[in-house]
Amino acid sequence: MFSGLVRAGRLDRRFFTSLMFDERAVGNAVTIIAVLGALMFARPSLLPIIYAALYGVVRGLLSAGAAWAMAVLLFRRSGRFLTTFRLAGFAHVGFVPAAAVSATDTFLPVSLPFAGWWWALSLAASLFWYAAVMRAAADAQFDLTGLPAWLVGAAAAVGWFLARRLGF
Repeated sequence: MFSGLVRAGRLDRRFFTSLMFDERAVGNAVTIIAVLGALMFARPSLLPIIYAALYGVVRGLLSAGAAWAMAVLLFRRSGRFLTTFRLAGFAHVGFVPAAAVSATDTFLPVSLPFAGWWWALSLAASLFWYAAVMRAAADAQFDLTGLPAWLVGAAAAVGWFLARRLGF
């Protein structure tokens, strides 16, 4: 799973193409989304960690749904939602910067100076990285290139951000 995350983070189109046919990767995708969700939004207690992980999966479902809907409805491509979710799970590697800043601020006894600014910058970088990785996934799954692939990636990032703003 770790090598898959590295390949996804490097925007490896061949990795996403192979992932499309790996039905077992759904569990890995859910695990990645849940762990990053827990690191980003949990507080050091069991129940908040569980809620953060579950809400992370909901955000992953909504962001994958936004990317899938954009590709299928707007660009008239065919593809299964579960495949898009699987690819989006590995694309969550883009949220590692935000998870690192959040986990550092939450689980260490000292607080980062200007923690709010670090969090905002890391979240912006993470959303851009997530959109870029989802662009590579859209290229692999829907055979989209250029602006349409970037729009699908941006739809996934906006879907994630809106889900978070709605409380998930």
